[in-house]
Amino acid sequence: MFQGKSKFSLIAPVLVCLTLVATATAAIAGWHGLSQSQRNNHIVTRASRDLGRNVGVECKEWVRNVVRGVSNVNIPSNANNYTWSTVSSNHCVRMLKPFPISWVQRGQIIQMEWRSRSGTIYPHTATVLSNNGTTMTWIDSNWLGDTTVRTHEVSVRNFELRVGTNYNVYEIR
Repeated sequence: MFQGKSKFSLIAPVLVCLTLVATATAAIAGWHGLSQSQRNNHIVTRASRDLGRNVGVECKEWVRNVVRGVSNVNIPSNANNYTWSTVSSNHCVRMLKPFPISWVQRGQIIQMEWRSRSGTIYPHTATVLSNNGTTMTWIDSNWLGDTTVRTHEVSVRNFELRVGTNYNVYEIR
């Protein structure tokens, strides 16, 4: 076989080559070469950079900006209060429905019609930071009407009371 070299001394260079090939492949594939979990984490990481900042735009436009900034995926403009238009023809944005809100995952986006206690409906868009099945933590802009990015918790029960079925969940692919 190879004189003076063990099988193990050849493994390191082979592993280095494989790592370089994998890194180059990932760089070429870019956003679409990532797993869905990695893409979701990139969205959350980018969204978190705005925490506490007044971003000057409402929730839906802020989420569109975050997604475009991290992925170059351009989400179409509004169709109604809880749907993006022509999303069904956009292979990079997948609407998950029917989809119980308790299943929502980190990095997914929720669009909804939030009904206040007085009955006023507020359209809202939020990115999910976490969900344990009973409580979700969101990051969003304009929850308090001031275009500032914040996090807050919403129980699944309260969501179901305030929103009902007037929502959609999206995943950016």
